[in-house]
Amino acid sequence: MKKRVWLIGLDGASFDILEPIFAAGKMPVLKKVMDTGASGILRSTIVPFTPQAWGSVITGNNAGRHGIFGFVRQMPGQAPEFLSSRTLQGDKLWTRLGRGGLKSLVVNVPLTYPPDPLNGSMVTGMMTPSTESEFTYPPQLKDRILKERPDYRLDVTSSIDKSRSLALLDELEAAMEHRVALTLDLLKEQDPDFLFKVFVLPDRIQHAYSQLIHPKSTAYDSAKAAKARGRIWDSYAKLDRALGRLLAAAPEGTDMIFLSDHGFSVERGGFFTNDFLAGIGARRFKKAGSASAGAAGLMRGVIRRFNLAGIKKFVPNKMIRQTIDMTKEAIDWEQTQAYASPLAQQGISINLKGREPEGIVEPQDYEKVRDGILSEIAKVSQENGAGSVAAFRREEVFDGPYIKGIPDIVLDFAASSLEAKDAVLGGKPISWSDGGSRGIHHREGLFLGVGPGVRPGVYEDLSLEDIAPNTLGLFGLDGSDSMDGVRRDDVFDF
Repeated sequence: MKKRVWLIGLDGASFDILEPIFAAGKMPVLKKVMDTGASGILRSTIVPFTPQAWGSVITGNNAGRHGIFGFVRQMPGQAPEFLSSRTLQGDKLWTRLGRGGLKSLVVNVPLTYPPDPLNGSMVTGMMTPSTESEFTYPPQLKDRILKERPDYRLDVTSSIDKSRSLALLDELEAAMEHRVALTLDLLKEQDPDFLFKVFVLPDRIQHAYSQLIHPKSTAYDSAKAAKARGRIWDSYAKLDRALGRLLAAAPEGTDMIFLSDHGFSVERGGFFTNDFLAGIGARRFKKAGSASAGAAGLMRGVIRRFNLAGIKKFVPNKMIRQTIDMTKEAIDWEQTQAYASPLAQQGISINLKGREPEGIVEPQDYEKVRDGILSEIAKVSQENGAGSVAAFRREEVFDGPYIKGIPDIVLDFAASSLEAKDAVLGGKPISWSDGGSRGIHHREGLFLGVGPGVRPGVYEDLSLEDIAPNTLGLFGLDGSDSMDGVRRDDVFDF
């Protein structure tokens, strides 16, 4: 019998949010998989951003080895760079499978644009500019898709404006239906050995409506939440039916792995990185009334109206580069020892002499300055509840040839559900909210599996990096010696 493995990505899926939906009987297909197969928390990356998380799934490696850490990268002395499949380093899962003579179908996976030549077909997903781009391999597949499905959408993003109503749900459902129908058509025609398909609906819903559907939200029991939840849960029910259609199309003996790149929580406040650095004297801005400072603040405000998933699609690259440039122009570099990275959630970089264009920290003082900042973060964390802000030297979390593209200090808010902010308010470094606002990423993602090669049970200590080597193992291939992920003989029957 031909061996098949299907990876079904549920972007942002979180047990916290799904469990009440399961209990309401809205997702019987996925609940049955959980009850009869393998399940567990799938540990996401530090920081749990979509690009580096899916990058770790695709390569089996940490960000220091695959080169992706956020949506934007600023290498020393270089212009800001939007990340893409070309930035992702190392062998990709479908490349390894292709070398083994196996055919792949890859649909709507983030970080796949521009598409790779592969043994099989690819339709790119999130971070693809538009359907005017070359978003398929082979290239002629694009013409067929747009002829048969002229309304095909590569992504639907959630923004502040859209989250004010439930209209976003209609967009998400329509886009999902197009992608599922396309996937089923291509499966029937191509009969691939490996399918990798990602559903983005959970992530987009949870960015917009977590305050209404996350049990930890203080607004969860409000009348507004109760009224809206039925309609929102209907979208999850439609997702479940789509999963049922895929399961029904799976040939006998197919191993199916369901996974999310991260989980979700509700934001409980912000860590204002720039205010923190200013408060300890590590960062200085030019006079507040300067043109560059004002323009940078205005443009940052515009960009913050979109969630990170929508930055590249709806905000012109030129505007983002201008924002980063203007923010840097507003900094008094001669008196700045450290600064927040291009997106504040990514961490803190030292203004190192010889590395940064206007660096002032001497190389021999690098560790002293970094240790000082870490010490101050620890104080803030202790004052606001132990663990509210966790900070690490980058080499404590990552390793590999691309670690230089990661900020010197990496922040983690898993224990507090804070989120790093780039706004400059001139106040305390942490501002707490009531926990009834927007949804944010969390490190606890979802893993489910079913099939002859999957051992039923509840498992611990699973990470995103483990997915690639175990997928290869199910095909009888070995690549774990060149991956950070480990083969799990307790979970899979190779």
